[in-house]
Amino acid sequence: MISYSFDPEKIGLKNAGGENYKKALDQKSTSYLIKKGNFIQLLFGFPSETRIVTFAPLKMEKPLTKLAVSVIGVIEIVQNVSKDYKKNFNQQIIIITAILFVMGILFIALIFVVKKGETIIDKRNKEELRLKEKLRKAEHLSDIGEMTAGISHEIRNPLGIITSSAGLLKKKMEKLNISKTIPDIIVEESDRLNNIIKDFLDFAKPMTPDIRPCYIEDIIEKNISFLMLEIQNQGFEIEKNISQNLPQIMADSSALYQAFLNILLNSCQAMSKNKGKIIITIFLEDKNIILLFKDQGKGIKHDELEKIWTPFFTTKEKGTGLGLGIVKNIIESHAGKIEISNRKVQGVQVKITLPIKKK
Repeated sequence: MISYSFDPEKIGLKNAGGENYKKALDQKSTSYLIKKGNFIQLLFGFPSETRIVTFAPLKMEKPLTKLAVSVIGVIEIVQNVSKDYKKNFNQQIIIITAILFVMGILFIALIFVVKKGETIIDKRNKEELRLKEKLRKAEHLSDIGEMTAGISHEIRNPLGIITSSAGLLKKKMEKLNISKTIPDIIVEESDRLNNIIKDFLDFAKPMTPDIRPCYIEDIIEKNISFLMLEIQNQGFEIEKNISQNLPQIMADSSALYQAFLNILLNSCQAMSKNKGKIIITIFLEDKNIILLFKDQGKGIKHDELEKIWTPFFTTKEKGTGLGLGIVKNIIESHAGKIEISNRKVQGVQVKITLPIKKK
């Protein structure tokens, strides 16, 4: 029977303790929570009111006695801990939110790392395929080069005999006052065939430049001087845009002369007679000498632009298709780079990048 309570209505109430009351009689304290609130509050764990109910045995102890302590009653303590519970709940929410936020950042970072890794792997795979294709082409070109070099050497000997014989025949026909058209044709065609063989050999043999200090602008001036008569006869113009105080570079001037000459001849052949301008621009950029050759020709067809570096591919009637390959070999032997593209306005642009090497 309840004999004392802060709630007067409960005084005198019998059999109100229940299971927890019985445990207190056995000298066992018990506690449990009472949560009040609507369904949503109870479902998500933030009730409007929270109380702790504790049943504790009320004992009477006799001083200086070894006898067992007897229980004379049970005390029920009810404490409202709603504020503390809410505070604890809010802290849990903050902790969970922080954990979710950190996990979200880690997840995003992981996705970024995975995407970055996929990009790197894809890039490496493409680079590997490109290198394999380049190696395959190099091996193919090496085989062609060796075969070409062998055949060219075999052809040169009888070709020299044919040229010499044609020259002797021409002299004898001059003495007899006979038309010398046939010997001239033989000599002319022999010279053309000899030039073709020379292209084959230049393309096939390894390029080992004779590196010496030189100035790019001096090489270009030599090219222009050599072609000036033909340029004037064809009615072309040369425009030079050369930066002042360009540094000296370490290069093979003879090889670069040959490469630039080939590019300028291609520019002349691409333009119509008595029409067109060749623009030569040279400047310094990031410890590199940049050369731009621009013409005002018809340009290169898109499907042909991808094949220009293929050996023996040519759009000229009497071309060998090795000229640009020889130019590329020369530029790359100087650790440089050559790029050919169509201009937006008209014609073709050839861009050559040559590093400035120290002695």
